[in-house]
Amino acid sequence: MKTRYLVFLFAMLGCAVNAQNFNFTCNIHTKEYDGLTIYLLKNDVVDKQKSEKIDSCVIKEGKYHFSILAPDSACWGMVALPPKDKNFVYGLPELSIPIEQGNIVADCHGYTQTLRGGTITQQYDDMVLSHERELRKQVDQMVVQRQEIEKKRSYTDAENEAYTKRLNQLYQGNRKYMYEFIAANISNQIGARLFLTYGKDFFPADFYNEMRGKVNPSYLSRAEALRQAEIDAQKYAEQERKATAVGNPFKDFDSKTVDGKDIRFSELVEKGKVTLLDFWASWCIPCIRESKELKELYKTYHEKGFNIVSVSLDTDKQKWLHAIQKHDLPWIHISTLKGFKDPGAIEYAVQAIPYVILIDRDGNIINQNQHGDILHNAIKEQFK
Repeated sequence: MKTRYLVFLFAMLGCAVNAQNFNFTCNIHTKEYDGLTIYLLKNDVVDKQKSEKIDSCVIKEGKYHFSILAPDSACWGMVALPPKDKNFVYGLPELSIPIEQGNIVADCHGYTQTLRGGTITQQYDDMVLSHERELRKQVDQMVVQRQEIEKKRSYTDAENEAYTKRLNQLYQGNRKYMYEFIAANISNQIGARLFLTYGKDFFPADFYNEMRGKVNPSYLSRAEALRQAEIDAQKYAEQERKATAVGNPFKDFDSKTVDGKDIRFSELVEKGKVTLLDFWASWCIPCIRESKELKELYKTYHEKGFNIVSVSLDTDKQKWLHAIQKHDLPWIHISTLKGFKDPGAIEYAVQAIPYVILIDRDGNIINQNQHGDILHNAIKEQFK
């Protein structure tokens, strides 16, 4: 009798512990990704750039499963495959889900997703995802109808306008379901994140002001501080674009040499010589392609007084150094290994690479982000 009681007690305890878990199973209906490790990430309530890996598992037979201790209060999570490398992203869509107590089951056919189980999760599917699935059906029908017509003739301008208008109406009309879900959850992390992620322009003014008054004040203040920081960064970038336009003196910045020593860019700009400031990265295929042209320019003009200073926007030192050696780039290389937050990238408002700045013998910018023959001719002109 005592043994039976203990077995029953342990079973009940096991159920109690399990009830506190977030158990998530997903069927992606394809074995294309079998053997890959997929990650469960916890999203920050406010900062879209912040996420924390909290679990991982291997996809098997087109399915994967996570089981973790559920957080005290539900939060947003995301399930995603990491990129294969800097140039290739797997085709499996990311899946956003509430992380909460319960047994959650997801059924995913590409971007069409169904969630079952949990309290907030089920509410999210009923109030939002179900309408998104219906919207997708309507859009798919419109696409098929258009394709059938275009087999016979082209759409007229009036038909194109009507088609676009109809699409906009469908997507705009679907927003009301998101509003309802946010209103029902504005006091928790789930509703707060959605509200703060979509931003003011997504909502009707009255609704936005009402939710703004209900959302956690600490979340709101953080979100507004982040938004202000983004605005300030945009203003600074615009200011720097003007400051580094053709005709201005070059701008100085801090960096580090390949052996980790501090250095200023100005220490590398020799008076009386022409300098090409080159922003690149080991993972940037167009940069690697352009490096072949830069090697030719360097070979032709270096002895005449032409230097190249390459600033890497890598974050991995070994990959940076390996690329320099692999592609035999014989000029000066510097980097803080901070990616696009590199001081040089900030000072020159670099938003895409490759990005080059040509500086004349007097330290003035004479060519900004021109490539190929234009750059070649600009350098050639300096050595006439």
